[in-house]
Amino acid sequence: HYMRKVVRTLLMSIGVRKDRPLLQTLLQKGMDAVSDQETLHLREVWLSPSKASHLEDSLEFNEREKAYLSAPDEITMCIDPDWMPYEKIDENGKHVGMTADYYDAFALRIGKPIRLVKTDTWLQSLEKARARDCDILSLAMQTEERSGYLDFTKPYLISPMVIAARRPTRQKIA
Repeated sequence: HYMRKVVRTLLMSIGVRKDRPLLQTLLQKGMDAVSDQETLHLREVWLSPSKASHLEDSLEFNEREKAYLSAPDEITMCIDPDWMPYEKIDENGKHVGMTADYYDAFALRIGKPIRLVKTDTWLQSLEKARARDCDILSLAMQTEERSGYLDFTKPYLISPMVIAARRPTRQKIA
């Protein structure tokens, strides 16, 4: 009755349309501005029952970044609509889960709202990202294929994935 486990680390980044390199820079600044203490708070909220307080800081942007942020267009985001506790689209059409809290913090830091583009499946989200119907993918692992149409921030969420399985037992049939 041996257990076998496969351990893989999921490095989750924000995937950003290749034609929006300034957006990648802005989001990275927003991510970097989330303090270690606030990151711990988000992990506590989602991975343990205790709660902690929020922190807030403002960022300094250069002139190009300020111009980008002042433009009337919005940042649109596709997500995996059914991947809790990370994220999902709830019955009211709202982005909920761990990444929703991260994105609230990122949007607060960069001063620009991030609008959810609703999809029914992760595959549909990937298709919309490729078609440029959304500017970013909220929780994307960098792959060779995705690197063809997305740039990636540094990972903001690193999560070990463990799969454990029992070996089959040999039982005598009477």
